[in-house]
Amino acid sequence: MDGYLEWCLGYLTTNYLFLKDPAMQTDHFTVPFTREGNPYTLQVHTDPSTDDVDTYICKLNGERITQLRKDVGQWKQLWGELNQEEIQQLGEAIDTELTK
Repeated sequence: MDGYLEWCLGYLTTNYLFLKDPAMQTDHFTVPFTREGNPYTLQVHTDPSTDDVDTYICKLNGERITQLRKDVGQWKQLWGELNQEEIQQLGEAIDTELTK
């Protein structure tokens, strides 16, 4: 039962509790990102999925560098070459943007 409750909490957190007003939502935004000590601004595009958990395509200078998804409260990389620390950093920046 604990696993199920954890899943429910993650699902609700991702999909309902921290959503902006739908009238104000945009599927494009920018977030700050630091890699190897260098600051960047990434362009993020929300990509809806068939299971109602959005994925986020992240671009640097117009080039795709990764795609992330928040699954059961944990940010995961679907593709790309970011390390776990960078995935967390980027996920937190996306969370911050989504709660504005």
